[in-house]
This record gives sequence, C-alpha cells and structure tokens, in this order.
Amino acid sequence: MRIALLLLLALAGTASADKDAKRKAAPDRYIKAAGEAFAAATAADQKGDLPTALGLYQKAFAISPHPASVYNIADIQRRLGKMSDAVHSYETYLAISPDAADRKTVEAVIEKLNTEPASVFIITARLSDPKAIDLKTAYILLDGKIVVKPDTPMTQAVDAGDNLGFELKLAPGKYVLDAVSPLTYGSSTCSVGPGERQICHVSAAPRIDGNVVISGNDSQLQILTTRPEGLRRPTEMYKRIQRPPGRNKLFVRDREFECPHLVVDAPKGGDVLYTFVKQTESVSAKRCRPYEVIQHRLKFAP
Repeated sequence: MRIALLLLLALAGTASADKDAKRKAAPDRYIKAAGEAFAAATAADQKGDLPTALGLYQKAFAISPHPASVYNIADIQRRLGKMSDAVHSYETYLAISPDAADRKTVEAVIEKLNTEPASVFIITARLSDPKAIDLKTAYILLDGKIVVKPDTPMTQAVDAGDNLGFELKLAPGKYVLDAVSPLTYGSSTCSVGPGERQICHVSAAPRIDGNVVISGNDSQLQILTTRPEGLRRPTEMYKRIQRPPGRNKLFVRDREFECPHLVVDAPKGGDVLYTFVKQTESVSAKRCRPYEVIQHRLKFAP
C-alpha cells in the first residue's frame, strides 16, 4: 500500500506540474484507478503470483502511464524469463524517465539481458508427413556453419511432443537453418530472443537431386546459372542443383546490380558442395554489395 500511495502521489505531482504548465491534468479517477491496480499488482507479486502481478501492472500503466509501473513490468518479465519483453519495458522506462537516478544500473541490466544465451530445438515434420527429413543422416547448418553432422544422437524435448531433434545453445538472433541429407535439402529461418528457447522446423520434398546447395542470408541476392538479361529470373538461392563436376562460375545479381561471379567447385560422386552467401551491408547501397562465401564439402556414405 505504501508503494501504491507513492504512485498516487507521483501521479498527482505530475498532474500538478501539468496544471502549472497550463496543460490539462489527468482526471483523479485515472490516478485512483491506476493506484488501485498498482497496489493489487504489488500484493500479487508478494504472494509469488507473477502472471497476475504482470497483468495488473500493465493495467496500471495503461490507465495512467508512470515509470514505476513500467519498471515493475520489466522486472516481472525478467523473472518470468521473457527477456525480449523485459528489455523493451526497461527501455520504455528510460524513455519516459530520462533523468532516472538508476539509469546506469538499468542500462547495465539491458546490456546483460541482450546477451543472455538462447537455445533452439531443431525438428522436422512427423514421419507421417512425406516432407519429413531423415535428420539422423543430415548435416544441419546455421548461417553457413555446420552445427550437426550425420549420425549425431538425437534427443527428445518435453515441449516438442514425441519429435526427436537437436538442442543447440546459441546467441540471440535470426538464423538461416539448412538441412542437407543424401536425398534432399530443406531451408527455413529461425529467430530466438535473449534467454528464449524456440522450436525450429525444417522440411523438404522427399527427393531433391543435385551436387551443389546454395543458401544465404539476403533474399535480394540472385544466383543464376545463366547470364541475367532483362527481367528478373528465378534464382538458385535456397536450392539444391546439379552442376558439372569441377569449377563452375555462377552469375550474381544484387537487386539490379551485376556482381562478381560466384565460383563453386562441384563434386562428383555422392558428395555435395554447400555454399552460403553472406551479406552484411544494407540494401540502401547503390551498387553491388560485397559478399562473403562460406563453403563446405559435405560427404555422405555410399
């Protein structure tokens, strides 16, 4: 109740300041209702009922925005493991209270939360789905980096039903997920926030032939097997294609700009050359942007 009283006084002070500045003051009923919701949230928090406390603090803030409310929202979101939401709420707190005495402390908390390790659980479709990939025979790659090799033991996650897959710890962010098996290739994107755990699905047609796989992190890039002329042509990005064994030069178009060739050394036999084209520059550049190429020769048993 003491906290609620402080909130009421603070809100009343804000109304008074607004009046002195000849602005419209918030009606007393808003201040009273926000204080009541704040007090109820504090009581729920003390009892350990964090979901109820969160909802009530959010109600108090929606009725009459105040730094104390959104700060407590951030604190409860942090304790509930909702790190991305907590960061947003802490940032809101600093935005509406630019002279906060604890600004440096809160900024340090934001920095820490933004680097909280995340995890993803990679699974495919159920076996009853023709598009399910045989993950135990596949290479799994994230942003061009091999993270799982064939015959790696699979695990089961409680929140993924009876699906088997691979649990990976990684930094928060957005990733391109590729799965290359002897028979097929699938790609998807997977996003995970600080401290979060996400399930990432990947699937593919039952059979996709080819000795070269091309992936990347920028849909504006086109990889073409023939010289681009005129209209935009279908790209080979996110595909598994067949190329003559040996050195191949592929055409690269970045929006309307022509780029240096992408060179792939296509293997023969059952191996697959995996190529990831990594772009780090903004699409605002009025030229062909330089790109980085990550390649792996993936070997499969005969």
